[in-house]
Amino acid sequence: MSAPEYDERLFIKYLNLLGIRRQKPGFEALKEIVSAQAATVPFENISKLFFKKHLHLSHLIDFELYLDGIEKYNFGGTCYANNFFLNRLLSWLPATKSNTSGGS
Repeated sequence: MSAPEYDERLFIKYLNLLGIRRQKPGFEALKEIVSAQAATVPFENISKLFFKKHLHLSHLIDFELYLDGIEKYNFGGTCYANNFFLNRLLSWLPATKSNTSGGS
């Protein structure tokens, strides 16, 4: 399953936030991505309360807001949000062209 509904720049930003580079799919790459996700993106629900109060959201936030929360507030998300967006990243990676840097 690919993830065409999101702009590539969001995936590049996600990789940068995780502190990893784009690489060929494989077990070692998967271990690195999952480890970086676990170490960088906390499981929490404060962000959900924050976005509900300040933006009146009652559903899953969009990808860009999720990444901005990680970058600006050290937010993460509940298991649903974290797993959903990690799945989007993993689905996107096989579609990338090469071992290029995640940086711009």
